[in-house]
Amino acid sequence: MFYRKIFNNFFYSLKVFFYSLANWDTKYPNYLLKFEDSVSKYFKSKYCLTFSNGTTAATSLFYACGIKENSVVLISKLSFPSIISLLLNLRCKIVYLDVDKNLQVILPKDDVLDKADFIILTHAYGFPQNINTINKLNFKNIKIIEDFSHSQGAKIEDKFTGTIGLGGFSSMQGEKAISSGEGGIVLTNFENLNRKMLAFHHINRPVKNDKYLTKIGILGKGRIHPLGIPKAIQSINNLEKRNKIFFKKIMIIKKFFKGSDKIYLPEIFENTKV
Repeated sequence: MFYRKIFNNFFYSLKVFFYSLANWDTKYPNYLLKFEDSVSKYFKSKYCLTFSNGTTAATSLFYACGIKENSVVLISKLSFPSIISLLLNLRCKIVYLDVDKNLQVILPKDDVLDKADFIILTHAYGFPQNINTINKLNFKNIKIIEDFSHSQGAKIEDKFTGTIGLGGFSSMQGEKAISSGEGGIVLTNFENLNRKMLAFHHINRPVKNDKYLTKIGILGKGRIHPLGIPKAIQSINNLEKRNKIFFKKIMIIKKFFKGSDKIYLPEIFENTKV
């Protein structure tokens, strides 16, 4: 495993060197666009966009979905700090949600749910939220946005996390399952959201049948650095295998501590798959 990792990193370094020599290290080279296409196919999402980091990805998605001043937004207390800061800067009305011992959000009472516009559903530490929670949110007609940074490749029933609501955002930083060193992605099935995000952050991106959409960069430049993509391609190709190995390790740990009255490990629900 160690030598394989060294080989993969060496191969990745050669790609970066070659792409730099060929001047394929800026804007939107074909291998970047193909990566987005491969991610959308893997997750069975119509659209995938890459961004400079996870927070920029969330920013683009929040604006595209219509989160604005006085929007009532539910969010887990286990969410990443920059996402909270983003909502504060947007001057939303934030309702912070506690989590139970299984890392599942505890939804507030109906009188609060009835007033909520959005929920940022964070699948913390790789534990997807329960289908019962999602069904209740759908019944209340609350718009769902997912942070699947820790649950890349996990499924809730037959859907990947990140593809359940209006859209899902994820970091590709550091040791994430899909890593570009630094970066972010958004998945969505809605063309109007995808087009808005192109206009918000993707300056000079080639867009079919539209000469003006990406010439301004309404919210500034937010595209990913292309030289992180070869590493991300390596990650997505190994994602399923990686997740299965991690799942086996988790089950070994759970088996070892089964029956302990001092250590509790969060439950893995039947609807959760890798």
